[in-house]
Amino acid sequence: MIVDDDAVMRQLIKRHIEQTDFLCLVKECVDARCAADYLADHTIDLIFLDVEMPEMTGLEFLGVLNNKPLFVMMSSKKAYAVDAFDQEATDFMLKPVLYERFLRAAKRALTQFELERQSTTKTDKPQNHIFFKVDASWVKLSIQNIVYVQAMADYVGIHAHNEAGQLKRYVIHSTMKSVADKLNASNFVRVHRSFIVNTF
Repeated sequence: MIVDDDAVMRQLIKRHIEQTDFLCLVKECVDARCAADYLADHTIDLIFLDVEMPEMTGLEFLGVLNNKPLFVMMSSKKAYAVDAFDQEATDFMLKPVLYERFLRAAKRALTQFELERQSTTKTDKPQNHIFFKVDASWVKLSIQNIVYVQAMADYVGIHAHNEAGQLKRYVIHSTMKSVADKLNASNFVRVHRSFIVNTF
């Protein structure tokens, strides 16, 4: 999906999508309201989302979504990059977007999509690893190496042993429920509203 009030920019991104064999454009929206209405009844894998739009900005739009698809933010102002990554954007592109830069963002989104799909498939078998987004990168953690999970306001701290056996904290923007859903229930116990521990 493309969400941008600028017709020229929508046309440019549309051409970029047409040149990319693993992408398929299913919807163009001129504002966030149009996008919200469409997402109420449809599922989208990836949104190329403008920041500054009338009535509702791209950032405000993300705030009203219950389930955010992957999204790449776009703006002519670099200052919005921080806000975009705070919202867990896959990437941030400065306008006007050249195809080389677009393709880099699209490939990053594809990698993220495949990692998320791997972490949610084969639910009939115990998962040995889970994936979490830390800052702008994805981290693969062995479930058995996770010692405990701690709630930290709008963030969650995952305390796990790294390959060297050292205890390390990974801070992610998530909820305790979201993290708990990814863990093997038989191995982890929520001992407090702010802590989930591995029973080993």
